[in-house]
Amino acid sequence: LIPKAKTNDTDEKIINSRLHHYFHNQVDHFQSKLKKLVKKGIFITIFGMAIMFLTATLISIINEKFLSNLLAVILEPTGWFTAWYGLDQLFYNTSDSKEILDFAKKMIAADISFDRY
Repeated sequence: LIPKAKTNDTDEKIINSRLHHYFHNQVDHFQSKLKKLVKKGIFITIFGMAIMFLTATLISIINEKFLSNLLAVILEPTGWFTAWYGLDQLFYNTSDSKEILDFAKKMIAADISFDRY
Protein backbone atom coordinates (compact mmCIF):
# COMPACT_ATOMS: atom_id res chain seq x y z
CA LEU A 1 0.00 0.00 0.00
CA ILE A 2 1.29 3.40 -1.01
CA PRO A 3 -0.26 6.79 -0.29
CA LYS A 4 -1.66 8.32 -3.48
CA ALA A 5 0.56 11.36 -3.06
CA LYS A 6 3.72 9.24 -3.09
CA THR A 7 2.96 6.98 -6.04
CA ASN A 8 5.34 6.86 -8.95
CA ASP A 9 4.70 4.44 -11.81
CA THR A 10 8.33 4.47 -12.95
CA ASP A 11 9.61 3.54 -9.50
CA GLU A 12 6.99 0.82 -9.19
CA LYS A 13 8.09 -0.72 -12.49
CA ILE A 14 11.73 -0.62 -11.36
CA ILE A 15 10.86 -2.21 -7.99
CA ASN A 16 8.79 -4.89 -9.73
CA SER A 17 11.60 -5.62 -12.19
CA ARG A 18 14.24 -5.76 -9.44
CA LEU A 19 12.14 -8.09 -7.29
CA HIS A 20 11.68 -10.50 -10.18
CA HIS A 21 15.39 -10.27 -10.99
CA TYR A 22 16.26 -10.98 -7.35
CA PHE A 23 14.07 -14.08 -7.24
CA HIS A 24 15.48 -15.32 -10.56
CA ASN A 25 18.94 -15.05 -9.00
CA GLN A 26 17.68 -16.91 -5.91
CA VAL A 27 16.37 -19.73 -8.10
CA ASP A 28 19.69 -20.00 -9.93
CA HIS A 29 21.65 -19.94 -6.67
CA PHE A 30 19.56 -22.56 -4.88
CA GLN A 31 19.35 -24.83 -7.92
CA SER A 32 23.15 -24.93 -8.10
CA LYS A 33 23.38 -25.38 -4.33
CA LEU A 34 20.88 -28.24 -4.48
CA LYS A 35 22.83 -29.87 -7.31
CA LYS A 36 26.05 -29.67 -5.29
CA LEU A 37 24.36 -31.14 -2.19
CA VAL A 38 22.94 -34.05 -4.19
CA LYS A 39 26.32 -34.76 -5.85
CA LYS A 40 28.07 -34.58 -2.48
CA GLY A 41 25.49 -36.88 -0.86
CA ILE A 42 25.76 -39.46 -3.65
CA PHE A 43 29.56 -39.35 -3.57
CA ILE A 44 29.74 -39.77 0.21
CA THR A 45 27.19 -42.62 0.17
CA ILE A 46 29.09 -44.47 -2.56
CA PHE A 47 32.37 -43.87 -0.71
CA GLY A 48 30.91 -45.34 2.49
CA MET A 49 29.62 -48.39 0.65
CA ALA A 50 33.02 -48.80 -1.00
CA ILE A 51 34.66 -48.78 2.44
CA MET A 52 32.26 -51.50 3.60
CA PHE A 53 32.94 -53.56 0.45
CA LEU A 54 36.70 -53.09 0.86
CA THR A 55 36.47 -54.15 4.50
CA ALA A 56 34.56 -57.31 3.64
CA THR A 57 37.04 -58.11 0.87
CA LEU A 58 40.10 -57.54 3.06
CA ILE A 59 38.66 -59.60 5.91
CA SER A 60 37.99 -62.52 3.57
CA ILE A 61 41.50 -62.30 2.08
CA ILE A 62 43.42 -61.93 5.35
CA ASN A 63 43.65 -65.18 7.26
CA GLU A 64 45.17 -63.73 10.42
CA LYS A 65 42.44 -63.50 13.07
CA PHE A 66 43.73 -60.42 14.91
CA LEU A 67 44.28 -58.31 11.80
CA SER A 68 40.90 -59.18 10.28
CA ASN A 69 39.16 -58.37 13.58
CA LEU A 70 41.04 -55.07 13.81
CA LEU A 71 39.98 -54.12 10.29
CA ALA A 72 36.39 -55.04 11.07
CA VAL A 73 36.37 -52.93 14.23
CA ILE A 74 37.89 -49.89 12.54
CA LEU A 75 36.50 -49.92 9.00
CA GLU A 76 32.96 -51.30 9.36
CA PRO A 77 31.66 -48.43 11.54
CA THR A 78 33.49 -45.97 9.30
CA GLY A 79 31.76 -47.36 6.23
CA TRP A 80 28.34 -47.37 7.87
CA PHE A 81 28.72 -43.87 9.25
CA THR A 82 29.93 -42.49 5.91
CA ALA A 83 27.10 -44.15 3.98
CA TRP A 84 24.44 -42.89 6.39
CA TYR A 85 25.96 -39.41 6.42
CA GLY A 86 25.75 -39.33 2.63
CA LEU A 87 22.11 -40.39 2.73
CA ASP A 88 21.46 -37.74 5.36
CA GLN A 89 22.91 -35.15 2.99
CA LEU A 90 20.60 -36.37 0.23
CA PHE A 91 17.35 -36.54 2.14
CA TYR A 92 17.48 -34.00 4.96
CA ASN A 93 19.92 -31.25 4.04
CA THR A 94 18.37 -30.73 0.62
CA SER A 95 14.89 -30.06 2.02
CA ASP A 96 15.74 -26.52 3.21
CA SER A 97 17.07 -25.56 -0.21
CA LYS A 98 14.03 -27.09 -1.90
CA GLU A 99 11.67 -25.00 0.25
CA ILE A 100 13.50 -21.77 -0.54
CA LEU A 101 13.67 -22.73 -4.21
CA ASP A 102 9.92 -23.39 -4.34
CA PHE A 103 9.22 -20.04 -2.66
CA ALA A 104 11.46 -18.17 -5.11
CA LYS A 105 9.75 -19.87 -8.07
CA LYS A 106 6.35 -18.80 -6.71
CA MET A 107 7.59 -15.24 -6.29
CA ILE A 108 8.79 -15.17 -9.90
CA ALA A 109 5.31 -16.12 -11.04
CA ALA A 110 3.63 -13.68 -8.64
CA ASP A 111 1.98 -10.54 -9.91
CA ILE A 112 3.36 -7.67 -7.86
CA SER A 113 1.12 -4.62 -7.68
CA PHE A 114 1.02 -1.47 -5.66
CA ASP A 115 -2.31 -0.33 -4.23
CA ARG A 116 -3.02 3.27 -3.37
CA TYR A 117 -4.90 4.59 -0.39
